[in-house]
Amino acid sequence: MNLTVIILAGGQSRRFWPLEEKNLFDFFGIPLIIYQLKRYSFFLKQKSIRPSFIVVANESNYGTIKNKLKDFPVKEHSLVMQKLPDQSGAILSALEEADLTGPLLVVNGNDIITEKVLYDLLKKTEGNDIVLSAAKVESYIPGGYLVLGQSKDKVERIWEKPPAEEVPRHIDLFRFVLDYFKDAEGLKTALTRNPDEVVGYEDAINSMLKDNRAGYVLNFDKFASLKYPWHILEAMEIFLNNIKDSVVKTEDIDPSARIVGKVYIEEGVKIGSFAKISGPCYIGRNTVIGDHVLVRDSHIASDCIVGAHSEVARSYLGHKVLLHRNYVGDSVLDRECSLGANTVTANWRFDQEPVKSMVGQTPTDTKRTKLGAIIGRQARIGVGVNIMPGVKIEKKSLVMPGTTVYKDLTNHDRK
Repeated sequence: MNLTVIILAGGQSRRFWPLEEKNLFDFFGIPLIIYQLKRYSFFLKQKSIRPSFIVVANESNYGTIKNKLKDFPVKEHSLVMQKLPDQSGAILSALEEADLTGPLLVVNGNDIITEKVLYDLLKKTEGNDIVLSAAKVESYIPGGYLVLGQSKDKVERIWEKPPAEEVPRHIDLFRFVLDYFKDAEGLKTALTRNPDEVVGYEDAINSMLKDNRAGYVLNFDKFASLKYPWHILEAMEIFLNNIKDSVVKTEDIDPSARIVGKVYIEEGVKIGSFAKISGPCYIGRNTVIGDHVLVRDSHIASDCIVGAHSEVARSYLGHKVLLHRNYVGDSVLDRECSLGANTVTANWRFDQEPVKSMVGQTPTDTKRTKLGAIIGRQARIGVGVNIMPGVKIEKKSLVMPGTTVYKDLTNHDRK
């Protein structure tokens, strides 16, 4: 069976501030969009399906994704630039390149879910014209929800981005963009049925649900949908827990250092005396772990320096991050950040309530009782700085020594 797979990678990542371009975040040294392409290709081919991929990028990330695809070649793919706004515009841009005579799978490039969901979806395609995907959630997540009919076996409609206060307790099926259409031409017709404007993607699906046999599948495993910057930590946890067996490619490890649990340590890594790596952990190529350092449940990318006496716990560090006698807990530090000596990221409220973080002008419940700092690329933090839980710091910011950062810091707030 031939299958066209559209991977949507053209979102603007506005809620992802101060981080940028969630589709290009690296995990285990591979950009997320490349990981998704390779993963879907491998799984579908195992099921005797011949996939062809169409990646949809936007104007700002098209060149970068194109270069990444050169660095990490993927067969049977094409890259298109989104020409019209919104998800529906992205899909229409892809449909110009697609085989409209065969089935179609539409995938969100920054939803990280297990292969079991895809397997269940493929089984559901027998006897259904449309198959949608969702996961049960205990609390509100911004996005779309599946509303079921009385029989509970058929999707009645998609409720896209409802206000949290209007969602009834029984509406708990958070929707992934992992959508199967037996008739690609039918989707194009639904998206262009209004000659004056492009129909919204969910509205197009809702119109198709009235006349087509539709099923749905549920994900019961951990998932990550990268809406907010702290969701990087959820994605990181999934990647780390996928380490089945320890891999240590370096021999430059001091005899007094300890490695406990499942780890993936790349070539060129140096681990100093009395350091401890407690898995699951990933440590990228040429990174230096100094003396008396503790790293646990964390992802540390390539060419980082984790200076002596530092502790990194449940955190994501991008490429070329520099630490020196720091505590970094439940935090995300984008590439080329540096923290001065004795700077710490507070990650826990005294009242033990979930940490809130500002999204625009709105305090947003992160659903995390532990959350440290989210720091954009190339930010430079001075010595002795205290960063309070859930604080975000814009890229290329400068934070002067001895500062306590209580609220989000933009470049307009440089001290």
